[in-house]
Amino acid sequence: MAKHHMICSCSDERFADFLINHWLKSLKDNVNLTNIDIVIFDYGLNQVQKDTLKKEGAIVYSCKKDGKVVNIRFRDLARFLSKSDYDQVLSTDGGDIIFQDDISGLFEENKNMFRAVHEEIDNIPFITELMGWDGIDKNVQKEVYEVLKSKPVINAGVIFGPKNKFIDAWNIFEKMATSLDSFGTDQIIFDYLFYKEGFVGLDPKYNFVLGKTNSSFKIKKGKFYDNNNNLIPIVHNVGSVKFFRLIKNFGYGKGHNQIRKSVLMAMQTSQEFSTKTKIKDKISKIKSKGFEFRDKINGSRLSK
Repeated sequence: MAKHHMICSCSDERFADFLINHWLKSLKDNVNLTNIDIVIFDYGLNQVQKDTLKKEGAIVYSCKKDGKVVNIRFRDLARFLSKSDYDQVLSTDGGDIIFQDDISGLFEENKNMFRAVHEEIDNIPFITELMGWDGIDKNVQKEVYEVLKSKPVINAGVIFGPKNKFIDAWNIFEKMATSLDSFGTDQIIFDYLFYKEGFVGLDPKYNFVLGKTNSSFKIKKGKFYDNNNNLIPIVHNVGSVKFFRLIKNFGYGKGHNQIRKSVLMAMQTSQEFSTKTKIKDKISKIKSKGFEFRDKINGSRLSK
């Protein structure tokens, strides 16, 4: 019997061990897949990895690796969907995500819209300081800037949406991107689409981005819990460089998931600096209007 929905991810040979042993295992253990197919976009898997995925029930779709996988996966997703009868799709990263609880119910909610989680950082500084605009056509950069300014980043690592939305998104992506080899192009374009066309914001627990959320969590026997001792359904250990990821030995099962104290301290220092900077900015604005009050940061008196 044909299944109505699909969960997809992608990998090359390098990241496939995590995909198989953690992403896939956690997905099969915790998510009701009765009406959901698993599809993996293959960007250079070896034969053993392909055979293992197929044995575990995944559909392996061979693709050409001619750009950053985070970008070209949406091209190949659109191509795959154009020849399928799926209704709803969940697209996820495959090298830094685990599932801890069932998320199948989300396939039946807000079915005409993209659904995703926003982070607690603003788009424009994130793009300017980390990703850059190299992959975006100069003719649309100004419009993208205007749409995204003062709006939080919506993480593209976990996206729910209807089949037609993903196909349409690639048509726009292809027109806006000047290169599929630039880091972060997918993030910029999907954020632009989300804010331009509308999306449904999901509870952060459905893409719990470690190190980029103010929500606290705890780890017990390798599992991530929120402050109410509920399992977090989707945990995302982001970081383009492994050393700077908050969790070391990230994965599914006992013996995994220890906090890197050095990274945690750096994040806390960064957050404190950011908070003080925001307060000082507000002080400067108020001071320019002639008000007088006490600076909470250093106790000095400010007046016109």
